Amino acid sequence: MKFEILVDRKLDERTLESLLGVWNSKLRNLPPTAPVASEAVPPGSAPTVSSPAGSLDPSPFDPPAFARQTEFPFPDPVPAAGKGAAPDPAPSVPGGRFPAGSRVVIDLRGVTFALPHGTVSVLEFGRFVKSQGVLPVLLVPESAQVQSYLDRVDFFRQAADIFEFSNFSMEGVRRKASSDVLLEITPIRQSKDIHYIVGRVRGQARRILEKHLGYTENDISRFIVALSEICQNIIEHSEDTGYVAIQKYFYKEKLGRNVAMIAVTDLGVGMRRSLYPRLGERFGVEWNDVTAIRQAFEHGVSRHDDPGRGNGLRCVRELVEAWSGKITIRSGTARVNRIPGWAYPGRAIERELAEFPGTQIFLTLPQAGTAALAHEE
Repeated sequence: MKFEILVDRKLDERTLESLLGVWNSKLRNLPPTAPVASEAVPPGSAPTVSSPAGSLDPSPFDPPAFARQTEFPFPDPVPAAGKGAAPDPAPSVPGGRFPAGSRVVIDLRGVTFALPHGTVSVLEFGRFVKSQGVLPVLLVPESAQVQSYLDRVDFFRQAADIFEFSNFSMEGVRRKASSDVLLEITPIRQSKDIHYIVGRVRGQARRILEKHLGYTENDISRFIVALSEICQNIIEHSEDTGYVAIQKYFYKEKLGRNVAMIAVTDLGVGMRRSLYPRLGERFGVEWNDVTAIRQAFEHGVSRHDDPGRGNGLRCVRELVEAWSGKITIRSGTARVNRIPGWAYPGRAIERELAEFPGTQIFLTLPQAGTAALAHEE
């Protein structure tokens, strides 16, 4: 069996939802015993993944197709008193029912713009597809500018371990000299590598935050420590490998300032399962993905009973809020968003999303002084 997913225009933080939407629609249409099929999808029948705002706004930051929720602070979760919680089941991720030899073609040929949040999402989706016994095939963007960008951020080098390329050759792909505006997509695979990787993250994040965003030394140091803990969590908590990527970008629309975009993702057990041993029985039937994200996000809860652990994500949230930045955390079937006034509107909490393993954290940090500017407005 073979089917295509056509990605339209750009790769951003909503790319994963779009890919999963088409994937799940194909799953729902499979018969109970789908025959093995090798024929390609007829021309013109490939489902199209469109940007949330359609194709009218040339900005890479299209407004999502849902209403803005301005109040972000969550009420304290109330445990289900007296209710015991059943052992937390393994996540029922979609997939696993495609016949042997199935292939999914991810068509990026029409993509004209890419951001770190979208590039790592494509990589994680490819890893997920492969884990379901389906071969992911990639059609790379036709835009020479986008190809150059993907080459520069090491997307092709990472994708070569996951995808079969259909219209691209790795010949000519070479690691470029280091840059002070980005950290290439960096895999986090083994605990023995974590000190080297964290060192790279610290060094490059520091350069970007200091040179291009104008943050103070104290703010940079606090943020770097917190970000380093989040990267280490991929090895210690997720039980999986993951990616980290950072890029400076000039956000012309609505802001007119530099921003730093940071993506940290994995395909591990996710927050709900990771925190279940500590909190599952306490919350009982109310233990779910949203509750788990909130506990880590707001209260710094870790699966380790250690006062010094679990503060990374909470510290990042506090700093991002103080700087009027944007933060999105997706895990399982939920997303929690902190959306500042300068960003396009969206919901603070998104529930009942398509199940996807692991945790995906996307940060957008604006240039120093944005919080004061927003306050004046």
